[in-house]
Amino acid sequence: MTKQNVYPWLVTAACCLFAAAGLSVISSSAAVLMQPVAEGLGVGVGAVSTYITICTLSIALAGPLVARLVGRVPLRLLLVIGGLLMGGALTLMSRAGSVTTLRLLAPVVGIGAALVGPVTINTILSRWFQKGLGIATGIAFSFSGVAGAVISVAMERLISSQGWRAGYAVNGLIELVFVLPAALIVVRESPASSGLVPHGARDAAEAAEASAEASQADAVSATSGVSDVLIRLLAIGGCIGLAYGLNNHLATYALSCGFAAQTGALMMSACMVGDATSKIAFGALADRIGPARSSAVFAVLLLAGIAFVWAGHAQLAALVGSYLLGYVYAIGSVGVPLFCRERLSQAAYAPAIARTNLVMSLANAAAISTYGVLYDRMGSYLVGFAVPALAGALIAILFAHFVRRDNKQCQA
Repeated sequence: MTKQNVYPWLVTAACCLFAAAGLSVISSSAAVLMQPVAEGLGVGVGAVSTYITICTLSIALAGPLVARLVGRVPLRLLLVIGGLLMGGALTLMSRAGSVTTLRLLAPVVGIGAALVGPVTINTILSRWFQKGLGIATGIAFSFSGVAGAVISVAMERLISSQGWRAGYAVNGLIELVFVLPAALIVVRESPASSGLVPHGARDAAEAAEASAEASQADAVSATSGVSDVLIRLLAIGGCIGLAYGLNNHLATYALSCGFAAQTGALMMSACMVGDATSKIAFGALADRIGPARSSAVFAVLLLAGIAFVWAGHAQLAALVGSYLLGYVYAIGSVGVPLFCRERLSQAAYAPAIARTNLVMSLANAAAISTYGVLYDRMGSYLVGFAVPALAGALIAILFAHFVRRDNKQCQA
């Protein structure tokens, strides 16, 4: 095994740690910490949840800024700063005496997570893989789900024995351990800086030719229909966010159907398993048939999941459907970046991902609260299922449009 064969996958392993740090450590721990923190500070859960909302919005809003920094600031420096911001802010949260302190530190955590998150990870992988980018991206982002499941269980045990302050302190340490060594030791600005070529490039000349073609695409991007692609991507991002919102209500929906609380927990777990496994499957499929076709296929599977959960009213159907609902995360985390990489120039790539993720996050935040409010008023999740179903259908239609247009261009 030569360094050329091994190093791209070592970079992928580093991106697994970045995905866990920027995506799962914060979100998975937040759910476990919320109740203990509320009790410890003598406030309601709603008051504590506001800092999580601030953190989530900060991640989304900082995405476009990170996209502007990529290419201007060394990737290693962005990652180190992000890791230090997250690790430092979470450690300080362990000493918080009020919710106000948590709210003030939340944007710091959010900005750090954005620096370590999807825009940076996708940029790194796109530089190291000319072929096999799909499976590499799928592996990296699937780790966020795996790490989230493990960390949430471990964090619950730690909080039960040592208290919520220890939970925040350990979270901060995890961020530093996950990000700093991998960023400083593994990450390089490009394969060429290590005397290597991207995975799948036969030699340096081929890699240089691909880079030259990308640079030429940058020069003509304004006249190549990029704006049309971006508009459709933003619509797709909004639809994905609307579908994400449903998954946060699975446990409550299970109770409304008369299922036991344990069944609701199993449905959430099944959704997380679908999240992790579907990303790898999506990446492998995208390497064969392309991200647009793969996204259309997974959107249909999402619709099947919605149908199973809504119409089944049986535990097995609900669990199968919940697993398929997790497939929507593959479209957002793997499908959108791969699609951007295939359709857009290097200059437009990172900004497109950032803007799509911003719309995705805002739509998700709006959907979570809206579905809950409508359930309280109507006593039913009819809207909570109808909207994601329409969103899933629109995702399939939009990606199918790109596939159809490609086929017409090939025939011409």
